[in-house]
Amino acid sequence: MNRGNYMFYLGKKIRLARILNPKSKKLIIITVDHPITRGMFPELINMEATLEKIVQGLPDALLMHKGIAERFFHPHAGKIPLIIKASSFSPFPILQPT
Repeated sequence: MNRGNYMFYLGKKIRLARILNPKSKKLIIITVDHPITRGMFPELINMEATLEKIVQGLPDALLMHKGIAERFFHPHAGKIPLIIKASSFSPFPILQPT
């Protein structure tokens, strides 16, 4: 294996170790990016409260769009891994620096 491939697989192993449950070697990722084309789910309108409930359930990671993460993930940073979804969009506007 050449050095480039080795580094790719090493990086992948490190990232997966951050979210895989060490005992079961499985993971539960909760997604909060349900399609807007179907309408906004009532549970997702109050995102702060919804995320608090989800985090209390101790999932292995959360998956969301950048806009949702920028607005609502800060209280949970460092407590639970975050996976950013790189496609589609968020119904929440991106915060601008003040």
